[in-house]
Amino acid sequence: MLRKRAVLRQALHKQVVLRQAVLRQAVLRQAVLKPAVLRQAVLRQALLQ
Repeated sequence: MLRKRAVLRQALHKQVVLRQAVLRQAVLRQAVLKPAVLRQAVLRQALLQ
């Protein structure tokens, strides 16, 4: 019984760690992509003027 609970807790912990890693990757990807998107928007506006 106790072992089962420990295994469950480990599994939950693993899921949380994985989710955090995925979120961190998504945030990093956005941080990398956003400057490029902003640069494109600025360039487009500069060209339109």
